[in-house]
Amino acid sequence: NDFWEYDPAENRWYRKKNYPREVHFAVGFAIGGKGYVGAGLIAQEINTPCADYPVSPNFHEFDPNAGPIDNETGVPEGTWTQKASTPQGESDHPPSCRVSSRAVGFALEISPGNWKGYIAGGADSNLYEFDPDAGNIDPQTGLPTGEWKGWASTGVVWPTPENLRESMTVFTIGNSAYLGLGRSDTNGDLLAEFWKLEPGEDYRWTRLADFGGTPRELATGFAIGKKGYAGTGQNFQDLADFWEYTPEEN
Repeated sequence: NDFWEYDPAENRWYRKKNYPREVHFAVGFAIGGKGYVGAGLIAQEINTPCADYPVSPNFHEFDPNAGPIDNETGVPEGTWTQKASTPQGESDHPPSCRVSSRAVGFALEISPGNWKGYIAGGADSNLYEFDPDAGNIDPQTGLPTGEWKGWASTGVVWPTPENLRESMTVFTIGNSAYLGLGRSDTNGDLLAEFWKLEPGEDYRWTRLADFGGTPRELATGFAIGKKGYAGTGQNFQDLADFWEYTPEEN
Protein backbone atom coordinates (compact mmCIF):
# COMPACT_ATOMS: atom_id res chain seq x y z
CA ASN A 1 0.00 0.00 0.00
CA ASP A 2 2.99 2.34 -0.38
CA PHE A 3 2.52 5.38 -2.62
CA TRP A 4 5.04 7.49 -4.53
CA GLU A 5 5.27 10.77 -6.45
CA TYR A 6 7.53 11.29 -9.45
CA ASP A 7 9.01 14.72 -10.22
CA PRO A 8 10.20 14.73 -13.87
CA ALA A 9 12.07 18.02 -13.43
CA GLU A 10 14.27 16.43 -10.77
CA ASN A 11 14.00 12.85 -12.06
CA ARG A 12 13.26 11.82 -8.49
CA TRP A 13 10.69 9.75 -6.62
CA TYR A 14 9.17 10.98 -3.35
CA ARG A 15 7.55 8.67 -0.83
CA LYS A 16 3.99 9.76 0.03
CA LYS A 17 1.53 8.73 2.70
CA ASN A 18 0.54 5.07 2.38
CA TYR A 19 -2.82 4.16 0.87
CA PRO A 20 -5.17 3.25 3.76
CA ARG A 21 -5.17 -0.48 3.05
CA GLU A 22 -3.36 -3.20 1.09
CA VAL A 23 -5.14 -3.99 -2.20
CA HIS A 24 -4.31 -5.07 -5.72
CA PHE A 25 -6.08 -4.44 -9.05
CA ALA A 26 -7.17 -1.05 -7.68
CA VAL A 27 -8.17 1.67 -10.16
CA GLY A 28 -7.36 5.36 -10.18
CA PHE A 29 -7.86 8.65 -11.97
CA ALA A 30 -7.14 12.35 -11.37
CA ILE A 31 -9.56 15.29 -11.25
CA GLY A 32 -8.75 18.87 -10.34
CA GLY A 33 -5.33 18.30 -8.82
CA LYS A 34 -6.54 15.40 -6.66
CA GLY A 35 -6.03 11.68 -7.16
CA TYR A 36 -8.80 9.12 -6.66
CA VAL A 37 -7.93 5.50 -5.90
CA GLY A 38 -10.04 2.57 -4.81
CA ALA A 39 -11.83 -0.70 -5.45
CA GLY A 40 -9.46 -3.61 -5.98
CA LEU A 41 -9.20 -6.90 -4.15
CA ILE A 42 -7.90 -7.06 -0.61
CA ALA A 43 -4.52 -8.76 -0.51
CA GLN A 44 -4.58 -12.51 0.14
CA GLU A 45 -2.18 -15.39 -0.33
CA ILE A 46 -0.96 -16.07 -3.87
CA ASN A 47 -3.24 -18.32 -5.99
CA THR A 48 -6.27 -17.72 -3.77
CA PRO A 49 -9.39 -18.19 -6.00
CA CYS A 50 -11.16 -14.97 -6.95
CA ALA A 51 -14.28 -16.04 -5.09
CA ASP A 52 -12.28 -16.13 -1.86
CA TYR A 53 -10.90 -12.60 -2.18
CA PRO A 54 -12.69 -9.99 -0.08
CA VAL A 55 -13.72 -7.01 -2.18
CA SER A 56 -12.58 -3.51 -1.25
CA PRO A 57 -15.45 -1.08 -1.88
CA ASN A 58 -13.43 1.78 -0.38
CA PHE A 59 -12.59 4.82 -2.46
CA HIS A 60 -10.24 7.59 -1.37
CA GLU A 61 -9.18 11.04 -2.52
CA PHE A 62 -5.49 11.91 -2.40
CA ASP A 63 -4.34 15.51 -1.92
CA PRO A 64 -0.60 15.63 -2.73
CA ASN A 65 -0.17 19.12 -1.29
CA ALA A 66 -1.62 18.46 2.18
CA GLY A 67 -0.36 16.72 5.28
CA PRO A 68 2.84 17.12 7.29
CA ILE A 69 6.13 18.03 5.60
CA ASP A 70 8.54 15.13 5.24
CA ASN A 71 11.76 16.08 7.04
CA GLU A 72 13.97 14.29 4.51
CA THR A 73 12.38 15.49 1.26
CA GLY A 74 10.86 18.81 2.34
CA VAL A 75 7.59 18.09 0.52
CA PRO A 76 4.15 17.25 1.96
CA GLU A 77 3.34 13.59 2.58
CA GLY A 78 -0.17 14.05 1.19
CA THR A 79 -3.45 13.01 2.78
CA TRP A 80 -6.10 10.39 2.01
CA THR A 81 -9.79 11.17 2.55
CA GLN A 82 -12.42 8.45 2.30
CA LYS A 83 -15.14 9.06 -0.28
CA ALA A 84 -18.36 7.27 -1.22
CA SER A 85 -17.86 3.51 -1.59
CA THR A 86 -17.87 2.01 -5.06
CA PRO A 87 -21.08 0.28 -6.18
CA GLN A 88 -21.03 -3.48 -6.57
CA GLY A 89 -23.60 -3.81 -9.32
CA GLU A 90 -25.42 -6.92 -10.47
CA SER A 91 -23.31 -9.79 -11.75
CA ASP A 92 -23.29 -13.56 -12.14
CA HIS A 93 -19.84 -13.54 -10.55
CA PRO A 94 -19.27 -13.95 -6.81
CA PRO A 95 -19.49 -10.60 -4.99
CA SER A 96 -15.73 -10.42 -4.51
CA CYS A 97 -15.17 -10.70 -8.27
CA ARG A 98 -17.40 -7.82 -9.28
CA VAL A 99 -16.41 -4.19 -9.98
CA SER A 100 -13.00 -4.60 -8.43
CA SER A 101 -11.40 -7.31 -10.56
CA ARG A 102 -9.06 -5.93 -13.22
CA ALA A 103 -11.17 -2.94 -14.23
CA VAL A 104 -9.74 0.33 -15.58
CA GLY A 105 -10.20 3.88 -14.32
CA PHE A 106 -10.16 7.18 -16.20
CA ALA A 107 -11.58 10.71 -16.04
CA LEU A 108 -13.42 12.77 -18.67
CA GLU A 109 -14.48 16.41 -18.94
CA ILE A 110 -18.11 15.94 -19.96
CA SER A 111 -18.72 19.70 -20.22
CA PRO A 112 -16.43 22.71 -19.61
CA GLY A 113 -15.07 22.41 -16.08
CA ASN A 114 -17.31 19.43 -15.27
CA TRP A 115 -15.11 16.39 -14.69
CA LYS A 116 -16.27 12.88 -13.83
CA GLY A 117 -14.34 9.72 -12.99
CA TYR A 118 -15.13 6.27 -14.38
CA ILE A 119 -14.58 2.58 -13.67
CA ALA A 120 -15.19 0.26 -16.63
CA GLY A 121 -14.72 -3.39 -17.46
CA GLY A 122 -13.36 -5.98 -15.08
CA ALA A 123 -15.22 -9.14 -14.17
CA ASP A 124 -18.27 -6.89 -13.93
CA SER A 125 -18.44 -5.11 -17.30
CA ASN A 126 -20.72 -2.33 -16.06
CA LEU A 127 -19.74 1.32 -16.38
CA TYR A 128 -19.64 3.45 -13.23
CA GLU A 129 -19.41 7.23 -13.03
CA PHE A 130 -18.10 9.17 -10.02
CA ASP A 131 -19.05 12.80 -9.39
CA PRO A 132 -16.64 14.26 -6.79
CA ASP A 133 -18.88 17.29 -6.19
CA ALA A 134 -22.07 15.36 -5.39
CA GLY A 135 -23.20 13.21 -2.48
CA ASN A 136 -23.49 13.83 1.24
CA ILE A 137 -21.40 16.39 3.11
CA ASP A 138 -18.69 14.82 5.24
CA PRO A 139 -19.06 16.35 8.74
CA GLN A 140 -15.29 16.11 9.32
CA THR A 141 -14.16 17.83 6.12
CA GLY A 142 -17.24 19.86 5.20
CA LEU A 143 -16.86 18.59 1.62
CA PRO A 144 -18.99 16.23 -0.50
CA THR A 145 -18.24 12.52 -0.26
CA GLY A 146 -18.86 12.09 -3.98
CA GLU A 147 -21.54 10.00 -5.64
CA TRP A 148 -21.52 6.94 -7.90
CA LYS A 149 -23.87 6.22 -10.79
CA GLY A 150 -23.94 2.94 -12.71
CA TRP A 151 -25.22 1.53 -15.96
CA ALA A 152 -25.91 -2.13 -16.71
CA SER A 153 -23.74 -3.99 -19.23
CA THR A 154 -26.53 -4.31 -21.80
CA GLY A 155 -27.80 -2.22 -24.70
CA VAL A 156 -25.88 0.85 -25.84
CA VAL A 157 -23.85 1.23 -22.66
CA TRP A 158 -21.64 -1.77 -23.22
CA PRO A 159 -22.42 -2.91 -26.77
CA THR A 160 -20.87 -6.38 -26.60
CA PRO A 161 -22.08 -7.99 -23.35
CA GLU A 162 -21.03 -11.37 -24.71
CA ASN A 163 -17.45 -10.13 -24.46
CA LEU A 164 -17.27 -9.03 -20.86
CA ARG A 165 -13.67 -7.98 -20.52
CA GLU A 166 -11.05 -7.67 -17.85
CA SER A 167 -7.46 -6.42 -17.97
CA MET A 168 -8.25 -3.83 -20.66
CA THR A 169 -6.22 -0.77 -21.51
CA VAL A 170 -7.53 2.79 -21.77
CA PHE A 171 -6.41 6.23 -22.87
CA THR A 172 -8.29 9.51 -23.25
CA ILE A 173 -8.14 12.10 -26.02
CA GLY A 174 -10.20 15.26 -25.66
CA ASN A 175 -13.44 14.36 -23.92
CA SER A 176 -13.53 10.76 -25.17
CA ALA A 177 -12.11 7.54 -23.78
CA TYR A 178 -10.64 4.75 -25.89
CA LEU A 179 -10.90 1.29 -24.35
CA GLY A 180 -9.84 -2.05 -25.73
CA LEU A 181 -7.85 -5.26 -25.63
CA GLY A 182 -8.24 -7.43 -22.53
CA ARG A 183 -9.69 -10.87 -21.96
CA SER A 184 -13.26 -12.03 -22.51
CA ASP A 185 -14.73 -13.15 -19.23
CA THR A 186 -17.22 -15.42 -21.01
CA ASN A 187 -14.89 -17.61 -23.09
CA GLY A 188 -11.37 -16.57 -22.02
CA ASP A 189 -10.39 -15.27 -25.48
CA LEU A 190 -7.88 -12.45 -25.71
CA LEU A 191 -9.28 -9.47 -27.59
CA ALA A 192 -8.05 -6.94 -30.15
CA GLU A 193 -11.23 -4.81 -30.16
CA PHE A 194 -11.14 -1.08 -29.43
CA TRP A 195 -14.09 1.17 -28.58
CA LYS A 196 -14.61 4.91 -28.22
CA LEU A 197 -16.76 6.15 -25.34
CA GLU A 198 -18.29 9.61 -25.72
CA PRO A 199 -20.01 11.13 -22.67
CA GLY A 200 -23.55 12.40 -22.99
CA GLU A 201 -27.09 11.47 -22.04
CA ASP A 202 -26.69 7.91 -23.35
CA TYR A 203 -22.87 7.61 -23.29
CA ARG A 204 -22.41 6.51 -26.88
CA TRP A 205 -20.03 3.66 -27.75
CA THR A 206 -18.44 3.42 -31.22
CA ARG A 207 -16.55 0.38 -32.49
CA LEU A 208 -13.14 1.33 -33.86
CA ALA A 209 -10.52 -0.42 -35.94
CA ASP A 210 -9.05 -3.41 -34.15
CA PHE A 211 -5.67 -3.09 -32.48
CA GLY A 212 -2.85 -3.55 -34.98
CA GLY A 213 -0.91 -6.12 -32.99
CA THR A 214 -1.61 -9.45 -31.35
CA PRO A 215 -4.70 -9.65 -29.10
CA ARG A 216 -3.56 -9.25 -25.49
CA GLU A 217 -4.36 -8.37 -21.91
CA LEU A 218 -2.58 -6.24 -19.28
CA ALA A 219 -1.30 -3.80 -21.91
CA THR A 220 -0.21 -0.22 -21.27
CA GLY A 221 -2.10 2.72 -22.75
CA PHE A 222 -1.67 6.50 -22.74
CA ALA A 223 -2.23 9.54 -24.96
CA ILE A 224 0.12 12.28 -26.10
CA GLY A 225 -1.60 15.19 -27.79
CA LYS A 226 -4.20 13.84 -30.22
CA LYS A 227 -2.73 10.35 -30.56
CA GLY A 228 -3.18 7.24 -28.45
CA TYR A 229 -0.54 4.62 -27.68
CA ALA A 230 -0.91 1.01 -26.56
CA GLY A 231 1.47 -1.89 -26.24
CA THR A 232 3.31 -4.44 -24.13
CA GLY A 233 1.05 -6.84 -22.20
CA GLN A 234 0.63 -10.60 -22.39
CA ASN A 235 -0.62 -13.18 -24.86
CA PHE A 236 0.56 -16.36 -23.13
CA GLN A 237 3.96 -14.68 -23.25
CA ASP A 238 5.25 -11.20 -22.44
CA LEU A 239 5.00 -8.73 -25.32
CA ALA A 240 7.08 -5.63 -26.10
CA ASP A 241 5.58 -4.17 -29.31
CA PHE A 242 4.04 -0.68 -29.23
CA TRP A 243 1.42 0.94 -31.46
CA GLU A 244 0.13 4.45 -32.25
CA TYR A 245 -3.54 5.25 -32.95
CA THR A 246 -4.74 8.33 -34.86
CA PRO A 247 -8.48 8.95 -34.25
CA GLU A 248 -8.97 10.95 -37.46
CA GLU A 249 -7.73 8.02 -39.54
CA ASN A 250 -9.16 5.20 -37.36
